[in-house]
Amino acid sequence: MQEQCPRCGREVAEGDSFCPGCGMGLSRGEPSCPRCGAELRSDSAFCVRCGMAVPARVRPVEELSKFLFLGSMVGGWILGYLLLVAAVLVRGPGLTVGLGLLSIFPLVYSVVVFFVLWYKAWASIQDGHVRTTPCRAVGFMFIPFFNLYWLFQAIWGFARDYNSYIVRHQVPAPDLNEGLFLATCILLVIGFFLGWIPLLGYFMVIAGLVLVLIVVNLVLDAVNRLARVL
Repeated sequence: MQEQCPRCGREVAEGDSFCPGCGMGLSRGEPSCPRCGAELRSDSAFCVRCGMAVPARVRPVEELSKFLFLGSMVGGWILGYLLLVAAVLVRGPGLTVGLGLLSIFPLVYSVVVFFVLWYKAWASIQDGHVRTTPCRAVGFMFIPFFNLYWLFQAIWGFARDYNSYIVRHQVPAPDLNEGLFLATCILLVIGFFLGWIPLLGYFMVIAGLVLVLIVVNLVLDAVNRLARVL
């Protein structure tokens, strides 16, 4: 009688202790080394018995909280904006400077949350066939001017590599909208150059933030689908 592996869906014979496709231990539901069968911890990158590199498919994907990531980003933007408005409206140079400096913290926090999310998103599709690592995806965004190019690799590139990943591994999940991710990158780059223009710059900032939130929501859904399937 043929059964299916609960992780990768490959058919396994009755009585098999390990899946021939992904190495998962079928008797206990724990991931195991495909070479020697040793039990692996969930965060193992190498087998402690034979030293084999654990395929990324074996390592589980971490499910991400929408409330934490979306809530932190929106909350940080709103709080930072309100503090900036208060700094402009209040009287007294000391209070104005204080509120202005205070507004930096929630804005920086929201940016940090975004980069943490992007690191985890790239980590979820690491199988040796994607264009970059999580560290490079995030780290290269801090390189001045080069990051205007790297946005396309890290953001638009993630959508493209994610879509290729679910095809390679036959994951039952919808494709990410690559055009939307590309449009977000283009708008962010245009905003970098035209953001100083009155009214137009304000519109570019608002439109960019809206697109970023939509993209973040799609990425969270995509990663969480992997976490439920793999």
